[in-house]
Order: sequence, then C-alpha cells, then structure tokens
Amino acid sequence: MRHCQQNLHLQGVPVLDPDIKEEDLFAIGHIIAEVTGLAYPPSRWNEMRRGVFAACREVGREDPSSCIAWVRSAAEDPGVVEYLVRHLTVGETYFFRDKRLFELLGTDLLPSLIRERKGSSRYIRLWSAACSTGEEAYSLAILLLTLIQVPGEWDIRIFATDINPKALERARTGVYSSWSFRDVLPVAMARFFSETKDGHFVIDPAVRELVTFKRQNLAKDHFPLMQTGAAGMDLILCRNVLMYLTPGNAANVTAHLAASLIEGGYLIVSPQEVSLSSFPTLSLEERGGVLIYQKGGINEVRTVDTSESKFPTLPARDVDITQAQDPIEDLWVQRLPDGVVEDSSSGVSSTNDLTPVPGLSSQVCPPDEVLLACALANQGMVSDALLCCERALLRDPLNPRVHLIRASILQESGDLSAAARAFRQAIFADPDFVPAHIALARLSALQGKSKDAKRHLGNVISALATVPDDGAVEGMDGMQAGQVRALVRSLGTGL
Repeated sequence: MRHCQQNLHLQGVPVLDPDIKEEDLFAIGHIIAEVTGLAYPPSRWNEMRRGVFAACREVGREDPSSCIAWVRSAAEDPGVVEYLVRHLTVGETYFFRDKRLFELLGTDLLPSLIRERKGSSRYIRLWSAACSTGEEAYSLAILLLTLIQVPGEWDIRIFATDINPKALERARTGVYSSWSFRDVLPVAMARFFSETKDGHFVIDPAVRELVTFKRQNLAKDHFPLMQTGAAGMDLILCRNVLMYLTPGNAANVTAHLAASLIEGGYLIVSPQEVSLSSFPTLSLEERGGVLIYQKGGINEVRTVDTSESKFPTLPARDVDITQAQDPIEDLWVQRLPDGVVEDSSSGVSSTNDLTPVPGLSSQVCPPDEVLLACALANQGMVSDALLCCERALLRDPLNPRVHLIRASILQESGDLSAAARAFRQAIFADPDFVPAHIALARLSALQGKSKDAKRHLGNVISALATVPDDGAVEGMDGMQAGQVRALVRSLGTGL
C-alpha cells in the first residue's frame, strides 16, 4: 500500500486516508457492489474513496470511522444508497453523442421501423438505459420528431432510466448549458430549444412529453415489467454501463436487456462492452460502422401489447410541427458512415445489411471477417472466430483492428500470453492505436505487471499529445481525447 500511495501522489491523485484500513476498503467496495451493482476493485479504490467521502461530507459524517459505519448501513437504509449513487455515478454526456450511431439511427434503423409501422399500428418504443441527465433520451426524441411528418398520429414512448436521482431531476427539467450542445447545429438548437436570459437552453415541450424518466437500478431491480414500460422495446441504448458492473451483475443485466426487447428489436452497447458471450440469444452485426445486437430474425413480424402501458400517449396535433420530413443533416454536422449510400428514390440513406451469422462453423468467411469473428466467438466457436481473423490478416497483415479483435478473443478464451502478443501486434501495425494500448494496459494490470501497465498508459498520453481535448480518438466509440485522458488517469489509479 505504501508503494501504491507514493505512485498516486506522484501522479497528482489524492492518496488514501492512512486511517482507513485495507479491510475497510474491501468491505466498502463489497457493500457498494451489493446495493448498486458497481464494481470497485483495488485499482479503483481511490475513485471510490472520493465518491464515498463526498457523500459522507454531505451528511455531516466527515470522520473516517463515522463515515465507514454510515456506509455499512446502506444494506438496510435506502437513503444511504441514494446519497452514495449521487456521488459515485457522475455521468458525462451530451446531445447526439457518437454521431456515427445517430447517423445509423436516423438513416437506417428508425426510418425502417417507421416505414414498417406507418400503415398499421404506428407505435414506437425506445429505451435509454442509464440515461444520466437525459441528453441521449432527448436526442432520440428530436430524431423521431425530425423523421415523422405528423408525430401526433403516432404512439411514441421513450423510456429513460437511471440510478442517480439527482441526474434524473435535472433530466426532467430539460434545462442545459451550451456544453451539452457541442455537436449540435444552431438550426437544431433554435428549433428544439429556447434560450434563457442566463444563457441556458430549455427543451421544447413537444420533445419533453415524448420521454418518461424513471429511477431504476439496472443491476438490482426486476424487469422487464410491462407496468413500468421496460418491455417490448424496439431499441435499447445501454452504453458505458456494463464495464462498471461486477461480472455477476453485468451478466444479469445483459439477460434482462435481451428479454426486454421485442422480436426483431435492437440493443446497442459501447464497442468496449461488446462481449463475446454475454448475449447468446441475440445476433451481432455491423451497420454503418456500428456494432449492434438484434433479437430474432430481421424479417420477423413484431408485435407488442400496448393496452396496459402506463406511458402517456402523445396527443394528436392539428399542425405538423415538423412542417416537412426534414433531413437529419439539419441536426448535426453530417458525415455518412462507411457503407451508407444515398437512395435517390426515397431521399433516405440506407445500408446494405450483412448476412446473418449462421450457427454452422463450416460457413465461409465473408469480406468482413472481423464481424463474423465476433459473432462466432459470441456463440462459443472460438477456433472458427480465430480462423476468420487469420484469413483477414492474410489479406491485410497490418490492420490494427483485426489484431485487436483477435487479441480480445484470445483473452476471453483464457490464453493471456497469446492475447498479449496479439495486442502488441496491433501496436506494431499502428503505434498510435489507442484501444490496443489501453487493452494491453488492462491485461498487464490483470497479470500483476503494474510497470508494464503504466508504460502502456503513458503511451496513450503520448499518442494523444497533439490531439485537443475535443478531438476524436479512433476506435474509442466517439470518445474525445479529453475523455480518454481521464480514463487513463482512472486506470492508472492504484497501479
């Protein structure tokens, strides 16, 4: 612990209070995992300490022994849990975060759903899980209002949940600072928001009424439940959540998310959370550079019971608030993802669907072996998945993405030595490939090689030396360089 504290001090991170015993930290981490589902291994103890002691200060328990005793009561006192989650779950988000994802939603998934339902039931069910302060949920609402000509004729319900009551309180108010609009065009801000005298922006009531915010602990609450709306979802976004849960809680959440989807519905998580085994009942495919899970067959009929839903129905309007079916390029700086082509006959962009992943290992690898490799490994067919990677590397031996996927498959299959070599091959192919450095740092830490882990984290900082904080980082799910630097600092805590 002394060596650990010296390293933390040198990195400018507050050291752990010497009065707090190691067994107390283990106990606090265990309690937090039990009541919230969040995982705090020793490498995240300093982060946990900051959040816990901030909560203790708020309730007047600044003495370490008093604070520890208060945290230990969390299992019997929901009020303690509420204070803890307010300080342990501080989400950072903004409108239309990850433009490639929202381009896919606006040019493919949602237009297809709208066309399918236009002549019949005219309902849409979306869920922003772990919605934080609401920007993602409201982004979905804005997208639908842009795509649907007369929204009043549709039953549109967007379900947004989070464990943090303070974040939900802000989400319900719908008031945001300019920082939440870093990727939104002024025309969209003028259309869907009104500016206050103090420079904040209030969301339009037409957007607000589409979203219902509810508190939910994904790791502990039971779902899907029709009475709470968490069932029959056409689309679930649950990004940057699973990586922070304990393995057992993450497994439970993934099973519940899959069960909450309608047949044919989509689940989207962050690329870092695309597990090779967590979603055995869902198929994995890539569209427009985005990895998505789908439940059931793509062409299966979708049905949902709406008779008992508790969500308010969007009232019909006499006036079409969109005036016309506006292009989504009015919302953000448009950049069509790879593989998306403009359909001049419909005016809507589309992508070519990839062939569904078969259950037979004799399938010949299609051009995108990387996608098939992920899907085969997801079904436990590790040898076939690695074969697809090797075929891809025969054609493009210096493709860092293929090396990264191959390394991830090897790591999840338990061959850590081979995984480390594969991660290094990805770095050899592209010395500045940030995801490979981060993955190798995590693997090194897992193997107890703290010195190597620090070196790889240092390489990330070096690779981003000339990238501004708001600059994009390849392979990091739209994360900006400033966010990646913060991630590196978090990973370095305790090494």
